[in-house]
Amino acid sequence: MTTAFVRHPASPEEVPARSAHQPVPRTAPLGRVAHGSAAAVAWLAICLSAVAFVGLAVGPRVMHYRTMTMLTGSMVPTIRPGNMVVDTSEPAQDLRVGQIVTYHIPVLDHHVESHRVVSIVRHANRTLTFRTKGDANDAVDPWSATVSDHDTMWRVRGVVPAVGAAIRALRHPAVGDLLRWGGLGAAALAMLAFIWGRGDEDTPGTAE
Repeated sequence: MTTAFVRHPASPEEVPARSAHQPVPRTAPLGRVAHGSAAAVAWLAICLSAVAFVGLAVGPRVMHYRTMTMLTGSMVPTIRPGNMVVDTSEPAQDLRVGQIVTYHIPVLDHHVESHRVVSIVRHANRTLTFRTKGDANDAVDPWSATVSDHDTMWRVRGVVPAVGAAIRALRHPAVGDLLRWGGLGAAALAMLAFIWGRGDEDTPGTAE
C-alpha cells in the first residue's frame, strides 16, 4: 500500500512579510533632526563662550597680558581699526626704537595710544623720554612721554583681526538686548526640539 504525503501550503501567518536581510525603511523624524541641530548649536555657543571667557577674563590675570581695541587707522596696515592688540608688560629700560607700545599720552585727555617708538633719550636721573608715531601718519606725535627706567610698559605683542570690533559691538545696549532675548528664544526652541524628539522616539517605524 502506497501512502502519499501531501504538503499543504503555509498559512498566511507563516509566510514572512519581508526577507530577514531586507532593511525596513524608516523615515528620520523631523523633531529628532531639529533636536540634533539645536544641540549642536548650543554646544558650539557654549564652546565659543568658554574660549572668549578664558581669553578675555582669565588669561590676562593668569598670563599677565591685556587686550585693547584699535579705534583709529593711525597704525594701518600693521593694526587696522577693529583689530584687537595683545599687550604684555616689560621693564621700561628695555624699550627700543621700532617697538609698538601702548601707553597713556601725556597731554589733553591722556587717552590710550598704541604707536611705534621712533626715538628714545635716556637721562642721568634714570628716566627716559620717548616719542612715537603712527605708521599711517605723516608726522611724529606732537608730544614726548617720560617714564622711569624701573617702571613697566605695555608692548604690543600680537594683533587679532576683527575681534575688537566684535567685542565693541557686544557691548552695545541694543546688541545686548538682542542676545538676551535671542538666547531665551533659542532656549525655548531647543526645549521644543527636545520634546519633539522624545515624541518621535515613541512612534514605531512603518514597513511595507
